[in-house]
Amino acid sequence: MGMKKNVTDNAVWVSKRENDIEILLSKTDDFMLLVSQKQLHLDIKLRIKRSYDIAMQEGPILQYLKLQIISSDTDISIDQTKHILKMLEPHIPKDSSFAATDIPFCTDQAY
Repeated sequence: MGMKKNVTDNAVWVSKRENDIEILLSKTDDFMLLVSQKQLHLDIKLRIKRSYDIAMQEGPILQYLKLQIISSDTDISIDQTKHILKMLEPHIPKDSSFAATDIPFCTDQAY
């Protein structure tokens, strides 16, 4: 596909041409593709599908390696809440409830 392996991380492949950039992240049988333009995405998708039977996700909310990745025009956020809750499920009674908090640590003067 014309990509070069990153020298510090064997799971990262990069291609740069003028103002276009493609970044491919791979982990076992999962990969994530980041591109600078929609047409690059379409071209790479066609090249990959010629050789491999793959399932793909597209859109502002993606699941990748137990992460939920949410993107907008201005931000990208990574969330593991669903994965964490699933891991905790066997250890927390069904009728339990937790108080909501905006931050993980107390910040008032008493602490």
